[in-house]
Amino acid sequence: MKRRIKKSIALLLTLTLISTIIVVSFISVSAVIYDTGKFQYSVTGIEGTKEFEAEVVGYKGDITDSVIKIPSSIDYAEAESGKSSVIGIGYNAFKEMQNLTSVSIPETVETIGYGSFAKTGLKSFTVPSTVKSIGDFAFSDCVSLKTINFGKGVKSLGKYSFIGCNSLETVTLPSNITSIDDACFAQCENLNSVDLGSVNEIGDLIFDDCTSLSNVKYSSKLSSVGYMMFNGCTSLSSFTIPEGVTKIDFGAFKNCTNLKSISLPSTLKEIDYCVFEGCDNLSSITYNGISSAFSKIKVGNENGNFTTARVTYSSSKAATGINGDANADGKLNISDVTFTQKYIAKTNDEISSDADFNKDGKINITDATYMQKSIAKIT
Repeated sequence: MKRRIKKSIALLLTLTLISTIIVVSFISVSAVIYDTGKFQYSVTGIEGTKEFEAEVVGYKGDITDSVIKIPSSIDYAEAESGKSSVIGIGYNAFKEMQNLTSVSIPETVETIGYGSFAKTGLKSFTVPSTVKSIGDFAFSDCVSLKTINFGKGVKSLGKYSFIGCNSLETVTLPSNITSIDDACFAQCENLNSVDLGSVNEIGDLIFDDCTSLSNVKYSSKLSSVGYMMFNGCTSLSSFTIPEGVTKIDFGAFKNCTNLKSISLPSTLKEIDYCVFEGCDNLSSITYNGISSAFSKIKVGNENGNFTTARVTYSSSKAATGINGDANADGKLNISDVTFTQKYIAKTNDEISSDADFNKDGKINITDATYMQKSIAKIT
C-alpha cells in the first residue's frame, strides 16, 4: 500500500512539473537577464510606466556562502528613477546551495517562487509581510529547516512547498493563509504540532507520512478532511474534527496505526472509502449528536475498526458542561449514575460526554463512583 501512496505523490509531482514547464515557456520575452553584484535578475518593465521590477533568478557569488542578504532594489539605468525594485525570488534561484543557512529578504518581495530555496541548508526562515504567495517546491527538502515564521501577507502555500523538511517541528499558520496545496508538508518526519488557523482550501496528501505528528488543531473554516490528508501519521492517537465539516475524504486517516479515539461533529454527512483503513487501534468514537443522526452518516467500505469502535454520543444539553450529567438533563443526580452503569454494561449506547467525570478520556466505573460521591457530597 505504501508503494501505491508513493505513486500518488509521484503522479502529482509529474503533473506539477508539466504545468511549470508550460508556464515558464510563456514568460514575457520583454524580460531582460541582468547581472549586478552577487545576484542575477530578470528585469521587466512595468506597463504604462518607465519603471522596472526585478526578480532574483540566480546567485553569482560563492556557492559556499552561508549568509545572503537580498537588496530591496538595484541600480538600473533604463529606469526613469535609475532603480528597479526587487519584487520576487524566482525559479530555483538558490536551489541546492547546501551551505546556505540564513537569508534576509527585503520588504519589497511579493512572491517566493518555484523551488527558490529547495535543498538548501536553511535553518530558519522569516517570510516578509509583503510576500503574498509561496510557490511549489519553494523549500522542499530543506532538511535543516527547523522554524518558519509566516508574514501577515501570505495567502497561499504551493504544492510540495515544505515536503521533506525533516527538522521542522511546529507549524502555526496565521489567519491570513487560506489555501495550502498538495503535499505541502508531506514527509516532514519530525513535525509534531500543527495549527491550521483559518485555512479554508486544501489539496491532497497535505501531511502524508508525517510520522511524528501528534497534535493538530483543525481549521473551523474547512468543510472536509482532505484526500489522504493524514495518511501514515503513526503518532496520532486522538483527533477532534470541528463542527462544520461535512465529509472525510478517501484515506484521510489511513494507516494511522496508533489512532485510538476520534471526535466527530454533528455536521458530518459522509465518511469516504478507506478513511480508517489500517487504524487497528481505533476503539473510541465521540459523536457530537445523538445516535439516530450518527446512524445516517454515509460510511464507505474498508473502514477497519470504525464500524466496531465504541460510540459515545452527546447532545445540545451536554454542552452545558455539568460534570457527571450523563443523561444530559441539565442536573446531576442518581439517575446519571444508573445511566452510566447501563452504558458500561453496554445496555445503553447513548450517553453524554459529561459522564467522563474525572476527564481522563474514557467513561468507566470510576466515573460512576465519583458521581455517587459528588451527589452524597463526599470528596
